[in-house]
Amino acid sequence: MKAVVIILGFMLCAVPALGDGVSICYWGAWANYRPELGAYGVSDLPADLCTHLVYSFIGLDGEGNLTLAEEIDVGGKSSYIKDFIKLRETYPKLKLIVAVGGYNEGSADFSKVCNNDTLRAHFVSNLVQFVEESGFDGLDLDWEYPGQREGSQESDKQAFVDLVRDLKEQLGPKGLELLAAVPITQWAVGIGYDVANISKHLDYISLMTYDMHGTWENVTGSNAPLYGQLTDPAGDVLNVVSSFVVLRCF
Repeated sequence: MKAVVIILGFMLCAVPALGDGVSICYWGAWANYRPELGAYGVSDLPADLCTHLVYSFIGLDGEGNLTLAEEIDVGGKSSYIKDFIKLRETYPKLKLIVAVGGYNEGSADFSKVCNNDTLRAHFVSNLVQFVEESGFDGLDLDWEYPGQREGSQESDKQAFVDLVRDLKEQLGPKGLELLAAVPITQWAVGIGYDVANISKHLDYISLMTYDMHGTWENVTGSNAPLYGQLTDPAGDVLNVVSSFVVLRCF
């Protein structure tokens, strides 16, 4: 059974109390590279506010091999990932998740790999091995976006279902969780996501309710509005409450 989590444009979302709910927080490893006071490392994370903390991102190449964008230490493993996993010593109940993809990763390699049974099997095997050997509690899929952007194919919608299914078959028996971050616009969901089928295999779905407007436009608008507006070209896409209906997750 999956749950839907709303991401309101924060890489880390502070909440007063967790109660019995779920609070999935994302940390971008590139924050380490910000200059001076802008740097935000693992030691800065208020992990007590989260039930799940997601390390963003690892990547892939066109053959289904994994790539790491950040610095690699002498032992061949990311020193940031090692520090990230050590958070478990302080927060033993915290679920530590690794995300694969991200906007800068693009869609082409995902599309090539996931539409090929052999490459997809290799990719899935690599992901499961990485999650286990690195000490994560699960995996977050952030393919941006199936069926869209350069190198995508119409068949990506089914390929994403196949990827989610194959991963769950291997992660589930090991007690490892599978999450996915998905866009919220109706047209993007319609092109790339068979929501009814991916929902069968995902533990949590994060709704990316941000980037409704940005520097790519010649007009201004709210980046992460809570409600759509009729005067906004994106106004039909985002009433966060109705988003659940659009996704048909329940």
